[in-house]
Amino acid sequence: MSKSWESLPRNNKGLVKLSDKGHSLLTLLRLLQEHDTKYVRYVTQEQMKDLTTPGFFQQLAPYILMPLYEDPKDKKPVTMVFSNHGQVHFCKNEYLSEYRFKRAEFYWNFTLKTIQNPPKASRFAQSYCLSSDADAYQDWEASFYFEEIFDFYGLNGADEMAPFVAFFFIKE
Repeated sequence: MSKSWESLPRNNKGLVKLSDKGHSLLTLLRLLQEHDTKYVRYVTQEQMKDLTTPGFFQQLAPYILMPLYEDPKDKKPVTMVFSNHGQVHFCKNEYLSEYRFKRAEFYWNFTLKTIQNPPKASRFAQSYCLSSDADAYQDWEASFYFEEIFDFYGLNGADEMAPFVAFFFIKE
């Protein structure tokens, strides 16, 4: 059964309320793994040590290693590796699942499946907010907006932040 754009639930600013699907940095990591991207690497323990060994002319380790866990049940850390030129947004032993994507700006190319004649601008985040309200619209899909996610979490190395290199896993 189709609904009209005008009948969608809205917040007090007139933005369409979409249900929060619980996406997080863990969701992003799994997507990067699934697509075998350069942002996920599998290395030996020895190779990992090389990342923290200063070179001949260096006094500092070339990379910052930040061990994080996928979620509270996880026993093995995934290591986020950053260049050593800046600050890191994360703390050791945190959970990727707790860095939630609760902002509509973290998505783009929205599709609302049962909505008739949505306006052309409805593909972009400025039309939406994510909500945990019971009346929030649930039948939506969107793509991750990597640039916005990387900017928000300081992964792009802008300002004083250390650029993100990749998620590293230790091979057994």
